[in-house]
Amino acid sequence: MAPHRKCIPFLLVLILSAGVLALAACGGDATPVVVEVEKVVERTVVVERTVEVEKVVVATPTPEPPAGPPIKVGVLYGLSSIAAVYTQGAVKGHNLAVSEINAAGGVLGRPIELVVRETNLSPVVAVREAQSLVLQEDVDFLLGTISSGVAQAVSEFAKENEIIFIDAIAQASTTTAEQGHRYVFRSSSDTTIVGRAVATVMAERPETKYVTIGPDYAFGHDAVNDFMNKLKELKPDVEVVAELWPPLLNPDYTPFITAILEEDPEVVYSSQWGGDQINFIKQAIPFGFFDQTTLVTYNMDLDVLRAMGGELPAGIVAGSGFPWYSLDTPEAQKFVTSYFNATGDQPLIGAMQGYNATYFLAEAIEKAGTTETEAVVDALEGLIIDTPTGRTTMRAFDHQADPMVWVGNSIQSEDFPFPILVDLVAVPGSEVILSVDEVKSRRAGQ
Repeated sequence: MAPHRKCIPFLLVLILSAGVLALAACGGDATPVVVEVEKVVERTVVVERTVEVEKVVVATPTPEPPAGPPIKVGVLYGLSSIAAVYTQGAVKGHNLAVSEINAAGGVLGRPIELVVRETNLSPVVAVREAQSLVLQEDVDFLLGTISSGVAQAVSEFAKENEIIFIDAIAQASTTTAEQGHRYVFRSSSDTTIVGRAVATVMAERPETKYVTIGPDYAFGHDAVNDFMNKLKELKPDVEVVAELWPPLLNPDYTPFITAILEEDPEVVYSSQWGGDQINFIKQAIPFGFFDQTTLVTYNMDLDVLRAMGGELPAGIVAGSGFPWYSLDTPEAQKFVTSYFNATGDQPLIGAMQGYNATYFLAEAIEKAGTTETEAVVDALEGLIIDTPTGRTTMRAFDHQADPMVWVGNSIQSEDFPFPILVDLVAVPGSEVILSVDEVKSRRAGQ
């Protein structure tokens, strides 16, 4: 696959910011701005773009405002600790989608209403809040979660209570494979899609001696196993000399860093995420870690890139679910612009994932013509929607979506005030998703 090497410079964000501030200063309406690309000039790694922003007024019929009782949707997230870099943006993404949908007349002429609850990354708390949402708030559907342990607990609750749950962020493949059922769906990628995408890139490199490290729970194990299984299939001479499993929310990685360096690996594959990933990288720097080995990480989107800032070492190989700074599709540009207009911030991957989950649900309800659970399940199965990262299908068999994934290398950018991934290789999720036969086999082997 040929590398994808296009970037939207931070000029876009600066111009958008200036436009919004100017409107506010003049007392004008905060009319959404429209971004038009005028010129593309190839360079070695990025593409410079000349961007003009102007207000465009189009005479279109005003949609009828939604009426009737709201369609209530429960949203469950760990909103603090290591998850905050993803989930705070995710809630904004859900809200943006709901604002757009309601402004366009709602769904079936009814408004969508979100009820957000904190899970504290605890399966017990998540199930308690799910029960409260269903029994006390009378929600019709459940969305969200970030920890796969939480997602799987909520999924079991959804199964027992026959209520639809769309997992927006948590990615352990077991959730929709071995533990899949009629009422659970996932609108984001899973550990198989991302792990195999990264493995296809690493299989082309010469390194064979690996150490793996990941959080000691469902996601961490699935992410390591899905990557290594594919890598060994493509490159049989790969050797894993050590596997390390720190607990989630681990504060001190010193023992793990020293254990890794003692093994002298060529590559360290990590499924750390969020605050744990940031802490691991920061704590590894003083050991000269990045001069001695190559770090390959399951994912590194703007949530982590921006938090690391100038401290992020160059040369980390990472998966990415939404490198918006390198996407020039109309869907990506529309989302980036709309999100900035709504929040004044750059979109993080959690924002895109929350946005997508909401649209999958809304379009399924519209297609079903009702909020009745069984009809919406049927409508979700095989549903195809256009997302900021491209057209995505919710596979009917196992309810797993197939979004695009990118793999690139970290650098300190001259065009952005945060590090980015370059030399991006785009891998369609449909090419690396578990096959239906593989899902059947995994379910049969339980």
